[in-house]
Amino acid sequence: MNRSKYPSTLQIEVTENCNHNCFYCYNHWRTDDPSKNKMSVEDAKKLTFILDEEVRPFGVTITGGEPMMNLPAVLEIAKGNIKRGFSLNSNLTMLGEEKLNSLLETNSNFGILASLPHFESEKFENIVGVKTLPKFYENLKRITENGIKVTVNMVTNKLSKDSVYEQGKFLYEEFGIDSFAATPALKPSMRKMNGKDDYCLSNEEVAKSLDDLLRLKKDFGMDVRVLEVIPPCSLPEHLRGKFDNSCTAGRSTIQIGYDGNVRSCGRSPYSEGNIFKEDFSEIWERLDSYKLNKYIPDDCKECAEVYVCLGGCRFEDMQEGDLMNKKDSRMTTPLENRVKREIIGQVNEKTEYVIGLNSTRKEEEGHSIYYAGKTLRVNQEMKNFIMEKRNGFRIADFPEEYREKASSVAEMLMKGGFLYDKK
Repeated sequence: MNRSKYPSTLQIEVTENCNHNCFYCYNHWRTDDPSKNKMSVEDAKKLTFILDEEVRPFGVTITGGEPMMNLPAVLEIAKGNIKRGFSLNSNLTMLGEEKLNSLLETNSNFGILASLPHFESEKFENIVGVKTLPKFYENLKRITENGIKVTVNMVTNKLSKDSVYEQGKFLYEEFGIDSFAATPALKPSMRKMNGKDDYCLSNEEVAKSLDDLLRLKKDFGMDVRVLEVIPPCSLPEHLRGKFDNSCTAGRSTIQIGYDGNVRSCGRSPYSEGNIFKEDFSEIWERLDSYKLNKYIPDDCKECAEVYVCLGGCRFEDMQEGDLMNKKDSRMTTPLENRVKREIIGQVNEKTEYVIGLNSTRKEEEGHSIYYAGKTLRVNQEMKNFIMEKRNGFRIADFPEEYREKASSVAEMLMKGGFLYDKK
């Protein structure tokens, strides 16, 4: 079985509470009582020790609910991840100057995924239920002025589906935001939906929002993306391969709740164990069914693109009694042929390249896993090449008899998204 000993990334939910009440929130069971359902400072401190000793992730994301509703736990986790760094998922409306300064003083090695449901006041308030948009803009301006990397995510739904391009353009022109996501709302698990509250987009509407993202990329050079898996079969042919995401639940990522319960992802209603009560290795082994792809729907197994989406979201619209291999409701029919994807680029012998890897971890004898937003498993020979050349190399600088092999290695790194032009 090809499996990592540890997850590559994880999310830490420091609270279920939130100052917004978005109608598409998948934490629909939350209490919104700030005194309840939040991680204590003592547990946050204990968790950072467990991460270093047992879990060993490359990346950590602090999330909620709205994590700024539990700043003490956020600061404790930030303090315990100075070398590793972290990402913060926030709606920004509570991340004012004082809290931002506390974060920067504790650990300035972080980026932010900011949630903006809509850039216009009326629609924003219809979605979140409160008038906090001015606070979002005020805090976003301060954050960008401090040089913090921000990606803004817009959860697209029936109310916002026609505003993707306009919102991205506004953020780019007014705040210099060059990384923008438009992620379709998914039907949450364990909640029945009907015609009155079915805010999710049709496949055709999703395709329209993705076309708008590509327009933003073309017109402004923005880095555009979606943050959830979209089954390729649900998209028109011209969009397949443009927004590839795989289901990473239980395979390379997990979520740890405020109480220590571990879930395969934030959408899962099922606890796989408690990190404060048992060894993490036992919990991680319990997730082997995900790693072995045992939950891929039967209808997907012959699809030529199943290796990309891995069967879609396992918890989209999951109801009590559903099997784990149920179909994602967005799926259509299996694809007969692989999608032809754009070639990322060709290695030029005279170009100086750097290898974008920010961490390493030994998994087994002779192999290591590297991370740069993605993971890369290598043997000892490959590891030696990376460590020697990671800060810069040219194929032309190799002796002639080694250039062909060096070029092959560089092409593999480029295809994986690990190789960058140094300039």
